[in-house]
Amino acid sequence: MHGRPMLGKHRMVTVATRVEPQEVERLKELASECGLSVCAYMRDMIRLELGRANRAEARANGEHRESLNGDAPKLELAS
Repeated sequence: MHGRPMLGKHRMVTVATRVEPQEVERLKELASECGLSVCAYMRDMIRLELGRANRAEARANGEHRESLNGDAPKLELAS
């Protein structure tokens, strides 16, 4: 097998980034708490951020999906 292993329908792509040593140590701690490698932990963080960005973009474009509350009314809270 050549290249990276398949992930879903696509081959994985390696992306390099420079991270401060103290940040790597903290990432290792957080990843171990989740039972993940640093790479898997960072991959999950990236997926979460991309999902958040996609939701924000959809809201900005008026592409609303049904909320998790279904038809439940939104609460009008005083600010």
